[in-house]
Amino acid sequence: MRLTAEDTAVAAACSLLNGLSADELREALVFFGAQAEEYRKGEFLLRAGDPVRRFGLLVSGAVQVCSDDISGYRMIMASVTPGVLFGEALCFLRVEQAPIYILATCPSRVIWMRTDPLLAPARDEAASRLQSKYIAMLSRKLLDMNDRIQVLSRQLLRDKLTTYFSQCALRARSRDFTIPFDRESLAAYLGVNRSALSRELSRMQREGLIRYEKNRFTLLE
Repeated sequence: MRLTAEDTAVAAACSLLNGLSADELREALVFFGAQAEEYRKGEFLLRAGDPVRRFGLLVSGAVQVCSDDISGYRMIMASVTPGVLFGEALCFLRVEQAPIYILATCPSRVIWMRTDPLLAPARDEAASRLQSKYIAMLSRKLLDMNDRIQVLSRQLLRDKLTTYFSQCALRARSRDFTIPFDRESLAAYLGVNRSALSRELSRMQREGLIRYEKNRFTLLE
C-alpha cells in the first residue's frame, strides 16, 4: 500500500527520521523500502515463531508487543502508540523465530520498513547517516527498557504501580496523565493478577494517593 501524506508526516516526526529535510525523508523511505498496511482489531502483525524481516512505525491505532510464558500467561512487552517504532532490534538482528507476537488492539495503520540496506556497506553519505541514526535510535530504546525493568523489579504491587505512575507523570510533565492500557492490559504489563490490580487501585484512591477514571490518572501525593 502506498504511503499517504499522513504516513509521511508521522514518519518525519519519528525518532529514526526526524530532522531530515523533505527530500532526505523521501530518500530515506525509499532506502528502508517503506510500505503501509492496515489491520483490523485483534489481527496479528507478527506471530511468535515467524522470521522478523521488517520493523514497523505505527501511524494510527494501537498495537501491543506480547510474549507468553510456558504456562500461556500473556506478558505485554510494549504498548505502541502512534508515532512509535517497534520491532527494530529483532529486525536488525534478522531473528529467524520471533520470541514475541504483535497484534492490533484496534483498527491500525502501520508503515513497514526493512533493515537490509543497513547491513551493507554505506554507499554514500546519506546511507551512512541513516545507519548512524538507526544505531542511535536502538540505543535510546535500550535506555527506555530500563523503565520497564524498574517497574518489574519491584516486589509489591503498590510499588510497581507507584513506579509506573511516576514514570508516566515524568513523561507527561504533569501529575495528570493517560496510560495506554485498559485494566486487563495493565495487569499483563505489570505481570500481576487483574483482580489484585483493581483492588490495589481502589485502595490507593481511597487513601488519597491517586484519582482515576478509566485510563486517566492523577497523582495526588
